[in-house]
Amino acid sequence: MIRKFLKTTLFVDILSALAIGVKYCFKKPVTKNLDSIKRSPKFRRVFTFDSEKCVGCRICSEVCPCRAIQIIGPGNHRYAPRKCCYCGLCRSVCKSGAIKFKP
Repeated sequence: MIRKFLKTTLFVDILSALAIGVKYCFKKPVTKNLDSIKRSPKFRRVFTFDSEKCVGCRICSEVCPCRAIQIIGPGNHRYAPRKCCYCGLCRSVCKSGAIKFKP
């Protein structure tokens, strides 16, 4: 009796899932085309590093979640723009103001 109940319950669930799938198969998609959306000029920013202001504290390289910044010494750095996620944590942590983003 339990087997028969489970089989009918599962069969009804499968049919209802198929009905929902067929129902939404013919509807218009909910997602938008992102190419047509106009982005603000702040969407992607350019990273600038002022080597004269840098004191070499290395806090920006420790805070960076992507490990895009490597400080070698005062005023000497390596920056990988492909790794950068443009979160701005490095800029907010920099006490000397050596890191800036330009639109």
